Amino acid sequence: MDPTAVSEGVFGYAEVTLDKAGRFLIPAEFFEQMKGRAPMRMTVELEGNCLEVRTEEAFASLAQRIRSAARRLSPEAISALMIEYLGYSVQVQVDNAFRLTVPKKMRETFQDESELVLVGVGEALQIWSRKAFRATQEKRREVLRKEMSRVVNAVYGLGETDTDPAADREADA
Repeated sequence: MDPTAVSEGVFGYAEVTLDKAGRFLIPAEFFEQMKGRAPMRMTVELEGNCLEVRTEEAFASLAQRIRSAARRLSPEAISALMIEYLGYSVQVQVDNAFRLTVPKKMRETFQDESELVLVGVGEALQIWSRKAFRATQEKRREVLRKEMSRVVNAVYGLGETDTDPAADREADA
């Protein structure tokens, strides 16, 4: 994926409601960014905070990155990734009314909440319960505040810094 091409990623924010059948309406911008009704794959995010939906193509790319990283991970970590992340995935599709059905086994991530937040994070569309999203939002904002001197260049396009972020973090510790 070309990192400069927003049209090749999923970006944006929306609030939607999960109906009693476990479906929610996909906003048009996400529908288009995720290539319409093409088959998609849903999995639980690594920390279990939300669900992630990717096109099958993006999911295959993710699986390949995980396989490539396997030699740098412990056998336990790669096993956990293969079982809990890749293995615990399901194929989903958007219906003719532009609704995505969240399979029952995946809905437990929402803890019986029907108010959802959709966040496009590049390769994936994250689906959060509104309560979980808000509960973790301050933590994310704190990370940004802490890392502001390192991320400001990327955010505002000011160019690269001439320092090594890993070395800076070690020096801060």
